[in-house]
Amino acid sequence: MKQRPRIYYSSEQKNLMWDRWQAGDSLNEIARLFDRGHSSVQGIFAETGGIRPRPRSRSRRALTLAEREEISRGMVTGQSLRAIATSFYYQDPDGNRIELQVESCNSKDAFDYMRSEAFANNPVGVEVDPEALLARYRAGATEAELTARPEGNPSPIPDAHGIA
Repeated sequence: MKQRPRIYYSSEQKNLMWDRWQAGDSLNEIARLFDRGHSSVQGIFAETGGIRPRPRSRSRRALTLAEREEISRGMVTGQSLRAIATSFYYQDPDGNRIELQVESCNSKDAFDYMRSEAFANNPVGVEVDPEALLARYRAGATEAELTARPEGNPSPIPDAHGIA
């Protein structure tokens, strides 16, 4: 018996399948809509246990393509994201470099800052004393106070970054 070529269902076709499934149609009835056997649609339902999956959406924390491009261009010119994040660099006992980083603001504020005169004057950021930051945290400083952009001279870029 000759096999039919594999079929790839579009999003619209899958939505129709889920609508018919929720309406109580059998696999055979749904498959007949596409002139196929029930086994060709069974996998669509089996992947999620017969429960319609949530629609795909972009994470609100994900950067847009334009934002990623702007960051990429900034890095090529030697600008640093340390101006919009707090980073600490350590070396483990095996000699591996470890970077711990936390974003200091949301994407919109970060890009507004990266277009500002303050960023043009100091794209690298300033050094932060981890012990002083920890002491402020233990003393009850708020998240906004801990992540506020400190004033100071540009911090040196570690040689291990490979940026002159």
